[in-house]
Formats: sequence, C-alpha cells, structure tokens
Amino acid sequence: MAQPPSLRVQEQVIEEFGVSRKYVVLLVILGVLLVIGGVVLSMRDDPLIDAIALGAGPLAPLIFLLVELTLAGAGLFLLIRAFYLVVAYHYFLTNERVIETVGFLAQRTVSADYRAITDLVVRQDFINRLILNTGTLTANTPGGPGEEIVLLNIDNPQARREQLRSLAQAAMGGQRIDQEYLAQLKVQTGMAPDVMTAYQDLAHSAVNPIPGERRRPVPQESPAPAPQPRSSGISRAANPAIPGDQDAEDFNGDGTIDESERLRSAQKKMPMPGKEE
Repeated sequence: MAQPPSLRVQEQVIEEFGVSRKYVVLLVILGVLLVIGGVVLSMRDDPLIDAIALGAGPLAPLIFLLVELTLAGAGLFLLIRAFYLVVAYHYFLTNERVIETVGFLAQRTVSADYRAITDLVVRQDFINRLILNTGTLTANTPGGPGEEIVLLNIDNPQARREQLRSLAQAAMGGQRIDQEYLAQLKVQTGMAPDVMTAYQDLAHSAVNPIPGERRRPVPQESPAPAPQPRSSGISRAANPAIPGDQDAEDFNGDGTIDESERLRSAQKKMPMPGKEE
C-alpha cells in the first residue's frame, strides 16, 4: 500500500484508491487496437489499400506513412498514459483530510481538511457516465486557488461525493472518523453491499493504528473455579463430640489420623447405654 509523503500526529490512512481500473483497461484496449491498425496498414498487401493508394497518386506513400505513424503513436501514447495513471495517481482518505498525490519521479501533494471543504463537483462525459460509471471529483475550500483537490477518473464519483460530504459534516460536528464510521458510509452510499465487505475494502489500514488511540478492551474469559475436595459428609463443627487429631487414636499405626479413626475414637469414648460412669 502506498503512503502519502507525510502524516500529522495521530493521523491515520483509512482508505486508499486511485484511477478507475475500468478506465485504465479501456485505454489499454484502445491503445492496442491503434497499434495493431498501424501495423496492419504498414503491410500494404490488402487490395483495398492498394486501390486507395492508386487513387491518392504520387502522394500515397507519404500519406500512408503519416497515417501509420499517427495510429501507432496514438496507441503507444494511450498505453503509456494508462501505465502512468496507475503508478502516479494516488488518493487517500485519513481520519482528518483527503490527500491527492500525483507524480512518478517528481511528486505533487495537495490536501484539504474535511471541515474546510465547501464545494464538491462531479464531471462526467458520455462514456464515463453511461458505460463506465467513472468521472472526476473536485473539492474546493475557502480562499483556495480554484479546485484544490482533483480526483481524476475515479470509480462511482457520485457515491464518493456523498461520502466526502458526510465526512465533512462529521468533522464539523466533532464526530470521530475511523474505519467503523467509513465502513458505514460506504454501505449508505452504495459503495459496498454490506459492512463486512466494506471492512474488507478497508482492511489494509488495520495494520496502521493511530498512535495513542484507545481500543476497546478484549473481554477475557474468567478462569473456571478449581474443583473442591469432596467432603465425607461429616462436619467437625456440626458434631463437637468427634475428637480432633490430637485426641484421636491411631488404630492403623500409620502415623496419620483419618475420619474413620476419629469416629472410632469418638465411639470408644461414648458411654455405653445403661452403664454409669
């Protein structure tokens, strides 16, 4: 996962995204088709191409060369553009602001605090709106020079705009912004079908907790009580007539006094019925 050049104290990246993969794939397909068209045109073995060349007269070789170079050059440009969009454009949502980084070797970084966002604008052309559902989302702040944040050709820009609007309202209201809140927003805006899927989309940020952030304590299971020794059913306190170890007699001669020996000692000391002491 890419990281923005610098983060503030106790700032955490909770989501990263970039240019839509659908838009990149479209550029790659168009680029490959244009390159193939230039290569096919350079062969000049097709009867239709020969007929067109005869009609063009002596300028036909130059015209075909220009067309071939134009097709191949446009195709290569689209392929390079697709690669550059993937490696150079990165967007981040933190618990405090939205960050835009653009550049491969040299990099430009622009950020805007959620509470400072005043306007969000979505721009979509015909293909982006009706086929790809992609577009460009821009964010403005007070006193800034034009559009500070430009999220170029992202997926589902309408839902992303609602997400940023909710984040701005939460920041102005002093509400805590974290993964849990962002996952709920993704479900509410239709960016994720359920909270579990939203958490999976945000799972990359779980390894970077906010320094000093308070976590919910994990409940610990209480240890099971130790088993109590089974009692013989005879309590000394309940029957004071049973002598202790000092008064009992060791009938077995093993040096220890057990319950049976205490009982026998007690019975021995009890007066016989009908016999006076």
